[in-house]
Formats: sequence, structure tokens, C-alpha cells
Amino acid sequence: MNTKVKFILAIIFILSTTAIIFLLYKNFQNNQKPEISPSKAEPSSEANHPLTIVYEGFENNNTNNWRFGRINRAVYTKNIYPGSYEGEYWLDTALCPDKSCPSDFGDEKTLAYDLNLNLIPGQRYRASIFFRSPQNGTIEFVVWTKGGEQEVFSTGNVTGSLNWKRINLDFEIKKPNHNGLRLQVYIKNDQGNFQYQFDNLILKNRPLIIGHKYLYHNIPAGTHWSGKYTTGDFQGWSDCQKCLGRGGTADPQRTLPNQPYRRDIGTGDGITYPYIGIYDDSNIDVLKWQLDTQINAGINVWDIAFWSDALPQYRPFPADNFYYPGWKTLINLLIPLMRQRDFKFYITDEMTYNWNQNYPPDTNRLIKHAVAVLTTFKNEPSYLRIADKMVYFLPQLDLYVKYNRIPELDSALQQVEKSLGQEVFWIGYVSNFYDYVKFKNTKIKAFQDGYGISDTIADKNINEKIKFFSQWSQTLQQQSMGYFISIMPGFNNENYSRTPGIKLTRKNGDRFKEAIDVFLNVNPKPIAAFVSQAEYQEGKTIEPAVKWADDTSTDPYKYLKILSQNLTGVKFRPATLPPSEKIDPLRAGNIYGRGATIVSHNLPNNLKVNQRYMVNIKIKNTGGAVWTRQTLTYNQHGWYKLDIKEQDLWRTTDPNLNSYEVIYPQQEKSFVFYITAPRTPGTYNLTLQMKQQGFTLFGQKLTKSIQVTY
Repeated sequence: MNTKVKFILAIIFILSTTAIIFLLYKNFQNNQKPEISPSKAEPSSEANHPLTIVYEGFENNNTNNWRFGRINRAVYTKNIYPGSYEGEYWLDTALCPDKSCPSDFGDEKTLAYDLNLNLIPGQRYRASIFFRSPQNGTIEFVVWTKGGEQEVFSTGNVTGSLNWKRINLDFEIKKPNHNGLRLQVYIKNDQGNFQYQFDNLILKNRPLIIGHKYLYHNIPAGTHWSGKYTTGDFQGWSDCQKCLGRGGTADPQRTLPNQPYRRDIGTGDGITYPYIGIYDDSNIDVLKWQLDTQINAGINVWDIAFWSDALPQYRPFPADNFYYPGWKTLINLLIPLMRQRDFKFYITDEMTYNWNQNYPPDTNRLIKHAVAVLTTFKNEPSYLRIADKMVYFLPQLDLYVKYNRIPELDSALQQVEKSLGQEVFWIGYVSNFYDYVKFKNTKIKAFQDGYGISDTIADKNINEKIKFFSQWSQTLQQQSMGYFISIMPGFNNENYSRTPGIKLTRKNGDRFKEAIDVFLNVNPKPIAAFVSQAEYQEGKTIEPAVKWADDTSTDPYKYLKILSQNLTGVKFRPATLPPSEKIDPLRAGNIYGRGATIVSHNLPNNLKVNQRYMVNIKIKNTGGAVWTRQTLTYNQHGWYKLDIKEQDLWRTTDPNLNSYEVIYPQQEKSFVFYITAPRTPGTYNLTLQMKQQGFTLFGQKLTKSIQVTY
């Protein structure tokens, strides 16, 4: 064999050997850690999420605080394939067939993380961990309660893959006397060459975020922007004691000077005003927008409040007050929306007792209302349940303390439950925190602080407030009760009450942020955050507004954004607005825009002196707002009309829309009117343009020169 052939064969051998070694290495690598990039199904920003309790990503390059069963384990840097899901380190585990691995759990193949927590029935959490297994190994993610009667929550078996997979486990504490949690992963494969890789163990508190929604705002029926169950006047909007109307009441048909969009309504601070203007709570388009706006900020429950003897099963006779249509709105319109959006509600019955503190409580009325309401919604999936119990709020129990009738209350609650055939999650309110202990061993399951106003927004040191609420949360926990803590942006009822009111300013949103911070740091963790949603009467709303009292911001969604950024952790996005024809005409033009284009006209070039002439001008609505005269205001305020500017002696009037006419976007309107030429010959200009009375001229302007002769 010559030298050249030997050289070629040597090269072939070297290349073949290199290829075999490479393939063997790749095969070995595939068996160990397949070469595939980590897949990030969702961003893991929980480390900075305000409700995160534990975020364990092995970032200390060790397994401290973890306990293991009979498995191999090692922490690797992100530079070792496949790399971490997030951060610098990740955990690799595998079976330990020779039992040489030290174990805290005998022969069980498991890993666990223990936490000491003050737990309360009704608290909600989400535990999650990122997992992959290139050999499709199977695990089970389990949360155990520690102390008391044990509860167990499980994902069931989950099979891994080449990609990182997030495993979520949502659970709610239902039993008392727990003092901690164990977050545990069980490896289900008994033998074989399996790898199980983990990163980012997370435990997040998930309190209920509750908005407060009344259903008594109405505008007169018969207008294009009214709702389904309107009753004939501005019910709910005229409730005021210091407004401009007769006797100090509000008059929504009156607009305020220098604020053409603003009606005289009962707002507690006199400044905060609904972004879409006054609305009808039975307007399905408004309900959709309000609900979606709340959901997008992280609110997941509405407290639906009624102050009425009107019960859901029958129409009261004689007719009850204006709250009754709210029942129809809730049952016929709002509940179907909530079902679609997986949103919950519960009832606050503000007529379960006499508000007059000089009379004993009306327990029979309490029983009657509670049985009627809870029976009505007994099988309703959107009705809120905590620890598998229907929720019902009794907003004032002070009378039972004052008259020493707490046993009577407890007997009544037992009677309601017996009639219903199930337990109820009763929430109570007393104005004195020290009275919480008096309800020990009653059916009350939780207390809500500050139904009207909360100390979380008072002018006190924040650390003192955290200590204060933690003290009462601990007191309630010792009685197996939970805590609902109110957080509001401010409180001012001076325009709502004849007497000097409480005035806590918004401080450009800082008061709301501080109240949220107090809530986040209370320990034991509260069950729920109670945030105001549509409480215009006391100036504590967070729903979209034109402007805010004591706040320079013009962002209508500012307080929903504060809520989402500082508490719920969701990324807020505005919901789709209602159609422009379904909101207050005094606001529609500013929100949706005004526009007009002249399509045709028959204005003459020449006229005789004193000649009367009929003009027909067709104009197209090219804006987003409808044109209407159904504004329900005095002095044609807000009406849409054709504005005419005449030079010298033209005799005419501004043409208006017909009485109940509504011109929608992209529709055309023909204005027909007469002009009379001046008495003196000459050249005269006639200028025409659309106008919203009290607001602005808008759209295309037409100026026509007309020669007037004898």
C-alpha cells in the first residue's frame, strides 16, 4: 500500500472515529440533558409581585430550606444545559436506585419546602413550580397544611417534557388552626434513567379583591342612552345635602359653571366625576364596560349593596323605593355577564336592622331578608362562596352589642342556615374593633373593617397602622375568623351630609398607595381587600373619572392602575368603551370626538332684497359621538344644532334637531330652514357650522357669499 493510500485511509479513520465519538457524546448528552432551549410560557415576575410570599429559585446556589427524599440532587448554573427557567441557578434531580442518597422521608422520592404561616379559613393561595423532564417523567405537586385538621391540595399527576412547564396549584384554606404549609413534589417513576428538573418555586397570596357596587343609579326612560329598568328621574344621582338644587339637593339637569360636561350630582368631594358622565345601572353596555374595567384591574368580586325592603322573589306592594329595579338588573342582566366572565358577587343587605341606634335591632327583618336572598342565589354559580359557604354581609352589628343581644343574633343566623339547609359565611361589621371578641363562638366567620371608612387611610404612621391591623387580624385568627380590610383612595362626605364631614384627601394617589401597603403587610394575611368602585356620594370611587379631587392627574384610569400595579399585579388595560350613543351626551363628544362634513347644499348665489328663501343643507356626522337634543338639561345645553352666522340683516334662527332625533356616526342629516335677505343691496356672507350648545363649534365650516339686489 503506497503512502498516499495510507494517508487517505488515515484521514477516513480519523474522521469516522471523530464522528462516532461525536454521536456517542450527543447520545450521552441527549440521555442526560437534551439540547433544547428552555421555553418560557409566561414571564415570571413573581419575585417582585406584591402578593408573593415565597420565591425560591435556588439563587443562593444551594438547597437550603429544602428537604429531600431518596433522590439525587444538584444545583447547576444557567450555563449548564438546559439552563434555568429564570435566574442564575436551577435544580437537577434523578432517581437514586442504590439508596445511597440521604433522605428526610425514608424511601419516598420527593422534595419539599416548609413554611410557617398564620392561616385563616378563607385565605386563598397559588403555589407554582417550573418543571421539565426530558424523559417524560411524572410528578405530583401537593400542598399540605401543618397543624390542626390537615387539608391536602394536589395537581394530580403531571408529565414533563423537554420544555419548562409551569405547574399551578390554587387552593383555599377551609379549616382552622393551621400554622404552616408544606409545598411538596412527589416523583412517580420508580425506576429508569429519568431526570426531573425544577426552578422557581412560588407561593402567592391571592386575596379576594372586592369592589362595592350599588344598583340604584337611573336616568329617565325614553332616551337613547337610558337603561332597561329606568324609572323616570335621576334616582341615585340626586342624593345630596349640599348641592345646588332646591333644599340643597342635587339637580342633574343643571350644569356647573365653567364645566359644561358636569351635572349637579351628589359627589362627596364635589370634584370627582364619572368619566362617561352619569349613567344608568340597567344599561347593559355600561355594565359590560364597568365590569370589564374592574376585571382588568384585578377586581374579582362585587359587593352588591341594597338598601331596601324589596326582596328578589316578589315585587313589594305597595311599591318599594328606587332600589327595587336593582334586583331586576342584577338577576336579568348582571348575573349573565358575571357567569361569562367568571366574576363573583355577594349581597350586602343594608336593611337587616334599624339604622336608628336608639331602637333595638329588628332581628325578624334580618331573618326574612337573609332567607329570601340566600335562597334565591342558592344554586347560582356566580354567587361568591368562601370555604364552600355562601357569603352574606351584615354591615352593622353595633345594635346587638349595645342591647346585649348577641345570643339573639347567633340564634337568628342558625335559623337562617337551618332554613337554607347549609352553613353561611357571615361577615359582620362593628364600629369598635374591641367588640370583635364579643362574637367569639358565634356563626360570624369574618369581620370587615371600615365599611364607611377605614383606618388604613387615616393620617397615622404607616408602621403604626400595620401593627394596629395585624393585632386585630391576629385576634380574629385566634377566634378562627378572617379579616376583610378596606382600602380607599380618600374619603370626603362634606357635599353629601348637612353636618361637617370627614375629609381625607387623595394626596395625588399617595393615600391609596399607602393603604395598599398597609394591607400587604398585615399578618395574618387578610381574606379580602375591600376597595370602593362606584361610591360617588362619599368621594371614594376608583372607577374611571374625568378628574380627581386633590389630584392633578387627568388620567381617568389612574386609581385602577394604582390598584393593579401595587396590589393585584395584573397589567391594567382599559376596557372597550360603551357605544357613544349609550353614554351621557355631555361627555360623548369629548370622549369619542365630534366631526361633520357638508355633503350638499342649495345656498343661492343671488337674492332679491327681503326675499325669503328655503335652504336645504345635508351634513354627515363624521365624528364618534351621536348628535342629539335628548340631553335632559336646561336651556338647550348640550344640544346639537347648525350654527348660522349672518352678516348685518339676515333674518333666521339656528336650525335644531327634531325632538327625539338621534344622528349616529356616518349618518346624514338634512337641515331645512328659511333665510330672508337684507333690505339693502350688497354682498353678504353667510357662515354655517355644526355646534354643540355650550361646548364648541366643530366640523367643516361653509362660508357663502350672496349678492343681494333690487
